Amino acid sequence: MVHVVPSHWNWGGEEEGEGGREGVKCAGRCRRLRRGGKGGKEGGREGGEGEKEIEVWAFSNGEAVELFLNGKSLGRQGMPVEEGGREGGREGGVGCRRVVWKVLYEPGVLEAKAYGREGGREEEVEWAVDRVVTTGPPAALRLVVDWPLGGEGGGGGGEGGCDLKADGEDVAVVDVQVVDAQGRLVPTASKIMVNFTLTSSSSLGGMGGGGGGGGGGGGRVVGVGNGDPSCHESDSFLHLPGGGMTASRSVFNGHARVLVQAGWKAEEMVLTATTAGGGGEGGIDLTPATLTVSVKQEVVRESRVLLEEREVAAAGTGVVV
Repeated sequence: MVHVVPSHWNWGGEEEGEGGREGVKCAGRCRRLRRGGKGGKEGGREGGEGEKEIEVWAFSNGEAVELFLNGKSLGRQGMPVEEGGREGGREGGVGCRRVVWKVLYEPGVLEAKAYGREGGREEEVEWAVDRVVTTGPPAALRLVVDWPLGGEGGGGGGEGGCDLKADGEDVAVVDVQVVDAQGRLVPTASKIMVNFTLTSSSSLGGMGGGGGGGGGGGGRVVGVGNGDPSCHESDSFLHLPGGGMTASRSVFNGHARVLVQAGWKAEEMVLTATTAGGGGEGGIDLTPATLTVSVKQEVVRESRVLLEEREVAAAGTGVVV
């Protein structure tokens, strides 16, 4: 195993056509070199004024890790294991298996390769690779089903849509992703506002469609999120008269989430994600994305009263209900 940190390689900013409209500010993991400053010693050259020096970590259970930037080796380091103490990661425990490089930023591919011995061999072999890639600017939205992983009838999971049960409760968790022109996730894209609409084959149509458990029995969006602990946007939205709904959420680190709940009807629902445009904060025009959610296997739900009656009748008989 090997894991490289930071989790993205978009440090160039808008002037280099990377990541997001405002670029990535140099804070925490990186620093901008000043006049007369030197950096990137492990990177094979000294940095000039204004260049960014990134502190790169690699964690591994291997014996050594080698770091590459655009195919050029930045050095190989043995994996230290310190016993006990604060530097070991925890009191009295095995040390933190981490090596560090100072790297002058260049767009491209940053790759860490771990080496170890297998099967009693004396020589080390490459056994794990992790990489981060510089992406282009945000170009499109993508909708991917995180849950259900697989639905009855073959649906579920990925970009191909999913199947839900028409029980008024089943929910699909959909990951909203911001990608570049090559379809790569842009991990630095944030504060881009995404609007959601849900249309269906039911007679009501529109987002909300009567709601699961409401009259009409259509599906609806029951919540949104983005994982940003400092975001104060609403997680749920107002259901308007006639079954309509307004729903939106900004992305954080290239992601947002939307929850689609089935109603009581067998139907085809189409979730559409669009961006606001207009050039204000969060206003950027990206290619929209759609996802089909199939609501199937309509069921008759027993009331709680009937379930309680069955439990009472089975009490003492050993029958499991």
